[in-house]
Amino acid sequence: MRREGFTLPETIVAMSLFAMAATVLCQAALNANLALMRLEHKEDAHLKMDWVREEILSITDRAVIEEGGELVFPLHVRKKPLDDEEPEPEDGISSIKASWEAEIFPTHVLDVHRLDITVTIELGEELAEPRTASYYVYRPDWYEETDGRGSLMSEKEADWERQQLLRGI
Repeated sequence: MRREGFTLPETIVAMSLFAMAATVLCQAALNANLALMRLEHKEDAHLKMDWVREEILSITDRAVIEEGGELVFPLHVRKKPLDDEEPEPEDGISSIKASWEAEIFPTHVLDVHRLDITVTIELGEELAEPRTASYYVYRPDWYEETDGRGSLMSEKEADWERQQLLRGI
């Protein structure tokens, strides 16, 4: 006897497998879309923080950095324009300011300092939550007398001489 088509149980199994596969694929697509939206939002915040960091690290004087300060964001950092669109101030906010404070700590690596920057962004009358970031910077002229740079230098020179003697140079 020859059968044509599928039986009812075979059809139900096939449709349930298709439904499960479609559910998994739709969920994966939704998760990918949410991740992209989160990344775009995070990218905007990182753009502002990166700009502030670059402005602060361009200052070479330790005393000026320790005082802290205030920066006004340029238009290209305030709002990311779409393709072929001129950037405009958002919602009538003509300037976005960032006030920042910095602390400098010496490290055990010669001439490398840890720079902790705390940034608070002011959107008109509102204040965003302060963000703190740590960076390691190479600044040989930032040492103070109490930081012990002289002892670090003499230790490094003695270590260098020991290594040269061991190599036979």
